Formats: sequence, C-alpha cells, structure tokens
Amino acid sequence: MRRLWFLLVGLVIQVASANNLAHLEALLEQREKSLRSLYYKYTANYTIHREKKVSYEGLVGKPYTGGRFSFEVFRGQEITRVRFYPSDYKIVERGTTHIRVGKEYPIAEWEWWFGGDWAGLHTFALGDRFSILSEGLYLFTTPESGFYYFIPVPPQEYPLTHVDTTLLANANPLKVAGTRWEKVKFDSGRWSLKGGYPARFAEGVIQIELDAKGTPLYIKATEQRGDQVILDMEWQCLEFTEVNGHKVPLRTLRRWKRPSLRVEETSEILLLQNLPMDKDIEMNLAVGTSVLDVRLKPYDKLLQSPDPMDEAVQYLWKGRLLSKDELKQLAYQQGHLLPPETPRQRYSLWLFLPSVLFFIAAAYLYWRQRRR
Repeated sequence: MRRLWFLLVGLVIQVASANNLAHLEALLEQREKSLRSLYYKYTANYTIHREKKVSYEGLVGKPYTGGRFSFEVFRGQEITRVRFYPSDYKIVERGTTHIRVGKEYPIAEWEWWFGGDWAGLHTFALGDRFSILSEGLYLFTTPESGFYYFIPVPPQEYPLTHVDTTLLANANPLKVAGTRWEKVKFDSGRWSLKGGYPARFAEGVIQIELDAKGTPLYIKATEQRGDQVILDMEWQCLEFTEVNGHKVPLRTLRRWKRPSLRVEETSEILLLQNLPMDKDIEMNLAVGTSVLDVRLKPYDKLLQSPDPMDEAVQYLWKGRLLSKDELKQLAYQQGHLLPPETPRQRYSLWLFLPSVLFFIAAAYLYWRQRRR
C-alpha cells in the first residue's frame, strides 16, 4: 500500500511539473517574440586569474590578465549576429574588411552568425605589429537556432559561451543546449528549473531561476566527465531595465571557471544601449573569405568528434550561404561523401516471363527424352 502511495505522489508531481513547463514555455515564447528585431550593445570588464600566466611580453611588455570589451547583438527575425571586440581598439583594414583590434593587446574581434539550424564563427589571425594574416568562417549545423548551442571550434576558451549568447540576445533560456528539464517548480513568485544537456566529451547540468514573467535572475551550468568538473559557469542578474514592455538584465555578474587548467574568469556585463532594427540581418562577409563548412555532420557527432573540422567542405565565400544540396555537391567533389547512388532501374516481372517459360519447357522436354 505504501509503495502505491509513493507511486501516486510521484505521478502527481510529474504531471504538475509538465503543466508548469508547458505554461512557462508559452510565457517565454511570447517574451522572445517581443524582443526580436532589436540591437543591444554591452560592455564588460574581464578579469582573468591563471596559475600559469599567459604573456604577450614579446609584443606589449606585460602579461595579459583581462581588459574591457564591448559586444553587440543584432537580434534579427531569421539571423542573429554577435560581435565581440576590445573596447580600446584601432581599425585594421584587410581588403574591404575593417577589423577592430586591441590597441594594447593583440586581440582581434570575434564575430558569430546564428541561423535557424546553423551557427558560424568568423575569426581573424594576427601577425606581427597587429597585422591581419588571415580570416576564416567556420560553419556548423545545430538542432535549433545556433546561439543556443556550443560551437566546437578551437580554441576552447571562447570569450562568449552559448549561455552568454542566449542571455544577451534575450532569447528563450529553456532551449539552451537542448536541455532535458527534469525539475520545474514555481514557488513564491519565482520559477526554478534543473536539467541536463549533452556537452563536449562530458555531461552538463544547468539550473535556472526566473521571475514570474520569465526574466532570468540566475543561471548556473556545470559540465562534468565522471567525477571531474570540466567547466563551471555562473550568471547572476542584479539590475534590470524595460524593453518593449519586458524586463531584461541591465547588469549581470558572470563567472567562468575551468578547474583542470586552474583558470577563472570574472566579468560584470552592462547593457549600454538597445535600439529597434528596421531591417533584418544579412551576412555581409567579404567575398573571397575562406570557409570551412561542416553543416553536413550531425551536431551530436560534432560534440563527440576529436576533430570537429574533419571532413570540412572548403570553399570561398561568394556572398551567400550555400544550400545543403550545393554543399553536398562540393563534398562529393572533395571526396568527403560517396557519389550519389544511381537510381536503380525498376523492371517488371513480366519481362522475365519468356525466359522462365523457356527453361520450364526445356526441362520438360529433357524429362520426356529421359523417359524414352
């Protein structure tokens, strides 16, 4: 009897949790729709603590321990663009491209592009005297909109994570990394959620707290491989402002820690500006930019691949994103996919009937001849 009682209680809790999740999903979908087609500009002061200092002494005379950075989010209806660059920068030209590079440290801007089922990272390689040696665009497939998912491109220490881009774009936090939400509770005017998600060679656990209207208050994500913590991240929203009738984070404290490397990064992120956009986002990369495209590889395989860029299709940017069919044709030409199978010709069984009858007749005649 007691066992039956516990089963009934567990079932009631599961049904209540499912109802809570459905209500919260509808609330957050409506919130996200109201916060699209907007431009956000942020600033953040990064402080990096390392046991082993990373130094650029040969270039600037002192070790790098952080600095002030700016980032912009262009939140379109179909495509979202995110730019991250040193606040104290100078413009370096490379062809028709103008790149923001730090005046004090050799750090070039990062640029992300996110679509409905893909993500792209546009990076630059610096040389002596802060010159731009090369630039490249990495493209990946994702289960949903790209800014919800980790992009497995070296180096692993990105200035912004997939949780950052979700939070800064004021997107739906329930969709982060394809999380499976196991606990959903509403108590004292606050939503509390906990769930798991697949991480790179690890398992992730995320906890989120939202106010009654779905505004993020606190996020904590931990990625573990067995008992070893690979990555520990935390966001705490301290002040808020109103945008299109919704409360959004104005000041956020962020902590990023990788215990195995004994590296910890802290920052305070401030929203400086938000403006409506009168047109949607288009990818305006310079024609001729080198592209490494692995959108044909499923996302779960990308996460677990030792070399995510293995079998990348290589081409030069021609002003637009290639379709999957065009990408497959290039992959065939570069030897990453087998040639498409030639459709098998279908034959009617009636075509074989004369041959069958011939062999039956021959067998019958042979049988009669043997009987004589």
